[in-house]
Amino acid sequence: MEEQVRMDRLSRRGFLVGASGLLAAGCRPESAEPPPRPPRAATAAPAPAGPVTVFRALSYARGRDVRVVMYRPEGVDRVGLPVCLAFHGNGEDADVFGRIGVVEALTRLAGTGAMPFAVAAVDGGGTSWTPTGADDPARMLSEEVPGWLSRHGLAGTPFGALGLGEGAYGALRYAANPGLAAVAVLDPTLFTTWPDARTRGGMATEDTWRAADPLRRASSLARLPLGVWSSVEDPATRRLANEVKAKTVWVGDGGPGYRKQALPEVLRFLGDHGGRVGDGY
Repeated sequence: MEEQVRMDRLSRRGFLVGASGLLAAGCRPESAEPPPRPPRAATAAPAPAGPVTVFRALSYARGRDVRVVMYRPEGVDRVGLPVCLAFHGNGEDADVFGRIGVVEALTRLAGTGAMPFAVAAVDGGGTSWTPTGADDPARMLSEEVPGWLSRHGLAGTPFGALGLGEGAYGALRYAANPGLAAVAVLDPTLFTTWPDARTRGGMATEDTWRAADPLRRASSLARLPLGVWSSVEDPATRRLANEVKAKTVWVGDGGPGYRKQALPEVLRFLGDHGGRVGDGY
């Protein structure tokens, strides 16, 4: 009898030790209720990105880093957004489009139900967007900029080109690129003589100027809708508009606010023509 009692005590002690081990390992009887889960922390929604994106990219065509500024309407996602490529004038940079209100104008335009699009500008130097030795901004625009745009979510093939001041040379030269639907020049500066092109336009050679001169390429430009906005009655600008049969010609009264005043209509012109080629909007 004493032996049986001792065996019972050993069995009971083994059961208790085993049960305590199971509980320590995190096991529980099937009938036990699971402990309540702690409440999940609220995840804040990511703040929307701003309407201006600035980055630097290495241009092999120019042999240097260049600065790229992308503007888009407020509240519009940039993924797949159509792009108008913008060309600043000599002595300016890509920020000039922000200073004349491009974000505000793009936002108002998108708010009317028009096709939303972005404006992308690259710092281009002071040679009216013409090649100088190994520095070839035209090749950068054609071969490198599309990849930069697509890597940042925008459509890789620009549908429009906008030239400001001497940037008119870049925009009108870019007109030869496939996929372009319209070109606009705002307050263009055109040089009708080689000495003028060399001293004020920063062009390297007379051949460079002749190749870039839109007045010598009017027939090739006439295939695209061209809008011309000028703050003064300039003979060269008027001749360009007449020879390429510009769709829109607006001569203003000059003044420091002219560019900002004209920009909304310039963008509407570009967007209207871009929307006709089917950009997914």
